[in-house]
Amino acid sequence: MIRERGDSLARQLRLIQIFDERREVAVPEVARELGWTPRTVYRDLSVLERVGVPIYPERRGARSRWRVVEGYRKRFSVTLSWPEMVALTAGRDLLAGASGSFFHESAMAALEKIRSALPPELVRRADAMSKSLSAATGIAWEGARARRLTLTLIEMIERRETVRMQYRSRADAKPHERTVDPYHLHLDAGGTYMVGFSHDRKERRTFLVDRISEVSGTGNPFERTEVFRPGDFFQGYFGPWAGKAVEIQLRFAREVAAFVADRRLHPTQVNQLRSDGALDVTLQVPLSPSLVRWLVGWADQVVIRSPKSLEHQVVRSHAQAVKAADRRRQESEVKAAR
Repeated sequence: MIRERGDSLARQLRLIQIFDERREVAVPEVARELGWTPRTVYRDLSVLERVGVPIYPERRGARSRWRVVEGYRKRFSVTLSWPEMVALTAGRDLLAGASGSFFHESAMAALEKIRSALPPELVRRADAMSKSLSAATGIAWEGARARRLTLTLIEMIERRETVRMQYRSRADAKPHERTVDPYHLHLDAGGTYMVGFSHDRKERRTFLVDRISEVSGTGNPFERTEVFRPGDFFQGYFGPWAGKAVEIQLRFAREVAAFVADRRLHPTQVNQLRSDGALDVTLQVPLSPSLVRWLVGWADQVVIRSPKSLEHQVVRSHAQAVKAADRRRQESEVKAAR
C-alpha cells in the first residue's frame, strides 16, 4: 500500500512537471509518452484537480484535454510533499521565537510566498494540522538595532570583508573597538553569535551580536588561511563557545541516571551505566559558563570527577548562590521587623 501511494505521488508530480512545460495536456498522447494507461492518467489528473492544482478538463469534440487555469502557470514552480508541508508549518512556530528579528521578518515573507504558490487544498490541510503541532526555541531579540547589525554582518561575511565593531565582552562595563574577520553566524537559544578571527587576540573568537553596539565594513578583504569548522564552536546543548575542548568526567546519582542517559547533550557524549545504578558521562567540551550553570542545577546529584578546575568553578557558584540567598533572607527579615 505504501509503495502504491509513492508511485501515485511520483506520477502526479511528473504530470505537474509536464503542465509546467505545456499549457495543455492530451491524455492519450501523455499516456503513450509515459508508458501509462489512459485510465491511469485520467485518475491522476482528477486527483490533482481535487486537491487544488489549478487544472481543468476541456472537451474538444471527441477528444478531452486538460488545461492550466489562466494566471496560475507560475505556481507550478513550487511543489512540496505532505511531510515537507508539515515541516514548513512547524517552521513557522520555530521562527516565532525570533519575532522582530531580521531572520523572522524575511523568513516569514518567504514562507508566505511558498504557501501562495501551493494548491489551496494542501494549504488548508496543513493549517488544520497546525493545531496538532508546536515548536519553540526560546530565542530573544533586541529589535531594530539587532536586525541592522545582523544584516551588516551577513553582507560582510558574503563579501569576506573585515569589520570594525564596538563590542562589550562579559567582563567589560563598556564596549571597546574590535577588528574581526567575520566567518559565520549562528542562531542559538540565547541569541545570535558571530564567529570570526579577532585581529586583537590573533585567534578565532565567538561574539554575541547583542553585545555589539556598532559594526561597519573596513573595505579590506580577507582570506581564510585555516580550515573553519562551525561544529568546533557550537557545543550542542551548551551553546556556542570558543576554546580548547577538555575531557569532562561526571558521575550522576542512580536517581537521575535514566533521565540523563536519555538526553544527548553533545556529539562527544559517552554514557556508561555502573553496576550500582549510577551513570558515568564523558564529554569533550570547552569549559564555559553554560556548562557550569548546567552542573550547578544538578546540585548533589552529580560528582565532577575531572577536571578539578571545573569542580572548583561549580563549588564557587554554589557558594555564591547560598550567600546571595542568605543576604536576601536577611534583608527580608529586616524589612519585616520594621
